[in-house]
Amino acid sequence: MRALLRFILFATLVTGLTFGASVLQAYRESGRIVPRTTLGPLNLGGLTREEARSLLKQEVEAYRTEPVTIAARGEVSTFTLEELGVVFDLDETVAQLPVASELNNGLLVVQSIGGSRIVPVFSLSEVGLLKLINEKFPTVPKTKNASLALEKGGLVIVPEENGVRPVVEEALAQLRGNISFLEKSALLISFNEEFATVIESDLQAHLSEIEEHLPEKLTLEHGEESWTVNFKQHPDWLSFKPATSPFALPGNSSQGVEVTGEADGAEEVEAEAKPLPLTMEWNPLFFGTFVQDELSPTVEVPAEDVVMRGSETEPVVIEGKGKDGRAVERDKLLTQVNVALAQGITSLEIPVSTVAARLDIDSRLQALGIKELYALGYTRYDGSPANRQHNIAVGVARYDGLLIKPGETFSFNDNLGPVDASTGYRRELVIKPEGTIPEFGGGLCQVSTTLYRAAIYGGLPMAERSPHSYAVSYYSQVGGHGLDATIYPPLKDLKFVNDTGNYLLIHSYVDGTSASFQLYGTKDGREVALEGPMIFNRQSAPAEPVLVYDPSLGSGKKKQVEKAHNGFSTLWYRTVVKDGEVRKEEIRSTYRAVPNKYLVGDEVAPAKNAADEVNPFE
Repeated sequence: MRALLRFILFATLVTGLTFGASVLQAYRESGRIVPRTTLGPLNLGGLTREEARSLLKQEVEAYRTEPVTIAARGEVSTFTLEELGVVFDLDETVAQLPVASELNNGLLVVQSIGGSRIVPVFSLSEVGLLKLINEKFPTVPKTKNASLALEKGGLVIVPEENGVRPVVEEALAQLRGNISFLEKSALLISFNEEFATVIESDLQAHLSEIEEHLPEKLTLEHGEESWTVNFKQHPDWLSFKPATSPFALPGNSSQGVEVTGEADGAEEVEAEAKPLPLTMEWNPLFFGTFVQDELSPTVEVPAEDVVMRGSETEPVVIEGKGKDGRAVERDKLLTQVNVALAQGITSLEIPVSTVAARLDIDSRLQALGIKELYALGYTRYDGSPANRQHNIAVGVARYDGLLIKPGETFSFNDNLGPVDASTGYRRELVIKPEGTIPEFGGGLCQVSTTLYRAAIYGGLPMAERSPHSYAVSYYSQVGGHGLDATIYPPLKDLKFVNDTGNYLLIHSYVDGTSASFQLYGTKDGREVALEGPMIFNRQSAPAEPVLVYDPSLGSGKKKQVEKAHNGFSTLWYRTVVKDGEVRKEEIRSTYRAVPNKYLVGDEVAPAKNAADEVNPFE
């Protein structure tokens, strides 16, 4: 009987182990997250990383917007993590999730039995928390150093006030603990008594020096924009504190007692109290308001994130533009302003930093090497007619989401498709010997030129490229002449080679009167430098205009459809350095001189050069 029981127990154990091993093997082969993996209340085991990311995104967005109780000195209010400025990094959080296929057998078994608790990656600002407490509890007495105000054209001193200061370290620790478990526990704020460090008598002793040092004009500059701050009219924007740096107002810090007489029997004599040396600064609260209200709307640009979904066998769908943003470096600017106040500097360049767009790329695309921005092409076409702008937008959208295989020679024309009303294009006027004829696709050369820029800046080998017959002004609005690429199927095409060793993904879009082509892939260490344009062989435009008969205008009417263009040649040098090999190439373009062109309502003899190298796509 005992032998039978032992056999049954052994068989059960073997069966369980076999079943467990088969389950873990299934997890390994399917690329799923290890069982018993949790984040807060969520069980993520058995999901793919994509599924886990989608669930986390939904949970986190809800968690950030739900009210949380905050209590301080007998008062109660509510806030949200979104209001506090808490930002979750989903990419970094998901990257922590243990996937069975990435673990060896031992770790897989241990983590499957013991489980894994994942802590979300997030940012939490002490400054943001202080600001929130001040907003939610305005009646809490705040410590204020003595300050200045302007009354009847003169400076007056506002006396100091003693108050309390929140113990931010404790509050931050509470919040971090709550967020780590996605909990919504109440936030309790404690306070310590705090005394002013600059009192009325300190400012009174330095008042004449302060008046002398107050700048009437401090100019902050960014590009062609500028902002002027007049501290003589806004002395309340300043704050003062005991000097801890060389940038202080004049003063003598010796206070207390001094010793006189001989060493033996020395007599202590109370020294005359001297005013503290002070540092004059832009009050951080007023500075923050100034940046937010005045600088931010013009200088700062929010990053536009991008989401890419699809695979080699499924259409790639891209949401968002993936454009980096720009932000004022507030701490750096405040430091520079405070130095300027102390040293009498009257103008500053506003320091800015790039805010990287967040990339959310499907794991199937990442497996193809689509991991980061590889190269960017950008052009503008300010002043284009409405139909040309429309055609550019249609053409740009045609290439969005296209994958370029490793080693592939990409052809612009092969991927263009029909250019007619059925594909959304509009007609634009083209001058031909028989007259001015509307044709579909005017503006598509802007599209090919933008893609050409991306390939050139990415250091990709060019297989085919033709410059325009004459210098079209739209293509020189960014970068200058000589980096354009005309297309005219089947005669002229734009071709380049993907020699990166991985797939490239095209993300293309228009924004107002600008076009962008972003190539996503894997950087391979190549460095690209362009030098130019060098312009030579200049030729003046012919003085005699080209006249083309257009009966729709009526007798005696004339309409200009093309401005005269001077002729010239351009030369660019492109240097590509890869794996220690340096490749220097010439990019040459020759543009002919063309006269003014007019439509006229009276019959004229057809001009010989009226339709030389006509390209409706220009």
